[in-house]
Amino acid sequence: MHKIIRLICFWIFLPCMVFASKVEIVKKKGRYELLKDGKPYYIKGAGGTENLEKLKKYGGNSIRTWGVDAQTDNILNNAEKNDLTVCFGIWIGQERQGFDYSNKEALASQLKMVRETVRKYKNHPSILIWGVGNEMDLDYSNFEVWKHMEEVCKVVKEEDPNHPTMLVTAGLDVAEVKLIKKHTPSLDILGINTYGNISYLKDAIHMYDWNKPYIVAEWGPYGWWEVGKTSWGAALEETSSEKAKTYQASFTSILKDTSTCLGSYVFLWGQKQETTSTWFSMFTEEGEETEVMDIIIKGWTGKKPENKAPSITNFTLSGKKGHNNIIQKVSTPLEAHVDISDPDGDKIHYQWQVIPESTDKKTGGDKEKEDDNTLIEKSIKFGASAQANEEASQASLFGEGTAVTLSEPKIPYCEPWGLLEKLEFEKDVVGMYLTGHPLDDFRFEMDYLCKNRVTELADLPALKGRELLMGGIVNNVIERVSKSGRPWGAFTLNDYSGSFEFRLFGNDYVNLRNYLIENSFLFMRARVQTREWPKDSTELEVKIQKLEALTDIKEKMLRAIVLNLDVNRVGSELVSSLQPFLTKSGGASLNVKVYDREQNMAVNLFSKQYKIVPNKEWLAFIKKNDLQMEVKWN
Repeated sequence: MHKIIRLICFWIFLPCMVFASKVEIVKKKGRYELLKDGKPYYIKGAGGTENLEKLKKYGGNSIRTWGVDAQTDNILNNAEKNDLTVCFGIWIGQERQGFDYSNKEALASQLKMVRETVRKYKNHPSILIWGVGNEMDLDYSNFEVWKHMEEVCKVVKEEDPNHPTMLVTAGLDVAEVKLIKKHTPSLDILGINTYGNISYLKDAIHMYDWNKPYIVAEWGPYGWWEVGKTSWGAALEETSSEKAKTYQASFTSILKDTSTCLGSYVFLWGQKQETTSTWFSMFTEEGEETEVMDIIIKGWTGKKPENKAPSITNFTLSGKKGHNNIIQKVSTPLEAHVDISDPDGDKIHYQWQVIPESTDKKTGGDKEKEDDNTLIEKSIKFGASAQANEEASQASLFGEGTAVTLSEPKIPYCEPWGLLEKLEFEKDVVGMYLTGHPLDDFRFEMDYLCKNRVTELADLPALKGRELLMGGIVNNVIERVSKSGRPWGAFTLNDYSGSFEFRLFGNDYVNLRNYLIENSFLFMRARVQTREWPKDSTELEVKIQKLEALTDIKEKMLRAIVLNLDVNRVGSELVSSLQPFLTKSGGASLNVKVYDREQNMAVNLFSKQYKIVPNKEWLAFIKKNDLQMEVKWN
């Protein structure tokens, strides 16, 4: 009887029990595969938590989240309801947002949060992968993050051995691949957020020797950081038809890697403000589907959508496009033209809106706000109201209106532009730097170490066999993969004389690519030699031997400053004027050579106590006092 009762209770409570899935990674014949409950599972996913019914209907099978909030339980249950899995995001602190990876207490607290989160949700049947962190490498400097991620992965595995871990990087970088392989060996899957460079991913992942599977954790249109900009810095968004072509090409690229890629999550299955409200959004604010959805449906199901979205192929203002830097005078008519069609012949309803450019620009997908009442709008409304009041006053019988006193809009505080930002705007607007040059802070290094200028490279035969020392600012960085699958890069180095484009191939590119950062300052050692490829070439090339950050050169290479002083100029006044430039820590050794021309004698004086850190103020001092200086480098 007791056995019967126990059996009845078992069957009664069986439907209420939650059974977690088991997800594992296997490798067969050189090909990685994701198994869910023993069956192959290729991810056809999207980043987002809304419209899950449509995602399932259109052939998707998984969603990606980024962190835990009040809606997490509802999201998991809704995913289960629609037979969708979840790449469960656990937010890991980012250095650019203030998280300190040297703070032991903060690290311990974060590990505790990870453990509690996994323990709470590990048995939910919709869990597929633990997504631990998103783009922690964006604008970071402390490499300890990768050691901490190893601890995170271990904690996840301790609590839940049934679901693999994935961390996500911003793009793919050979240095970070090496760091993750070295410091985070417990990681199962590398997640990569990539947009415009996605076509090179398949080749790059193998070139960089990543020896585990990966997932394209975010992909979509060209990012706002990858497109052209107006002269005032506004990113130029693609039209809907251009985005559709980009999505199609990206989807095709993802499918090409059948050995290492476990699937992807398209971004964004929803709507958000990021530069614009439409940039990454696959839905409008009203919930309507955009043209890129047609590409996703065809990619996931192999079938054309039942009803296609309208297509915008072209948009102009007074016959000009965004890259023409459209500037319109106030009160001057502006004609807008749009080429739009519907493949199914459906009636199109459209509405014109003039929206100010976003003033709340963030990076890494951080939340931006849509300000409906910008300073420009407030100023326009104030001006219109003031004019209306004035006209009403003039129209009164005695010229004494009853106008309402209006409050002028308050101008919000804005952080002043940095020097580099200010100079770049100057160059964009007028074609030259007006108030200075980006290299002015490195005038000492440019004058006393960088013996060559880039314009000298116009005559390579004259420089053959010589070592060149150059410095400058980096612009126009390009990183590509050749048809043969070899990565290469190019950049322009600008100094006071002009600019020159350098190209890097093979090992040179792999070893030096970390220095290819837009608007960074570089010191370069190079040599002009016969081109290495083809072997029988007689052409000359500039072979880059070493790149270093120009900001580090003084600390690394500067050994001593020697002042050559006429004995007749040595006095208390000169000594006093030197005081502001002297320091007891850091800097270069200060030597003074005092000479007497009449007696044909010279004395070398060495300061054991004081050093000097030369800068542009020091150079101005040298010039003002007509002093002679020698610089000694290591």
